[in-house]
Amino acid sequence: MSKDEIHVGNLIRVKLKKDRKSKVWLAAKIDCCRTNVYKILTRPSIDTAQLQRISFAMKKNFFVELADFCQEKLEQIEDNKPRKQKNLKV
Repeated sequence: MSKDEIHVGNLIRVKLKKDRKSKVWLAAKIDCCRTNVYKILTRPSIDTAQLQRISFAMKKNFFVELADFCQEKLEQIEDNKPRKQKNLKV
């Protein structure tokens, strides 16, 4: 994974750790088995409906983090664009 990508599984893992919640707790909250939570945490991307359920369960809008990351990368792209110089007549 490059620095231009975000790992959604890691975002969820960090939030679980911060809140001192277990993978079993999350599995119960999103109505899936514990092994599926382990798989989710290894994935760099995730289905939006599943991320929505996880966001509600964990009371954290992960979409905001994704949007902020995307905006930051877009700004970096804009900053790296070569500027057109105007031809000034003297």
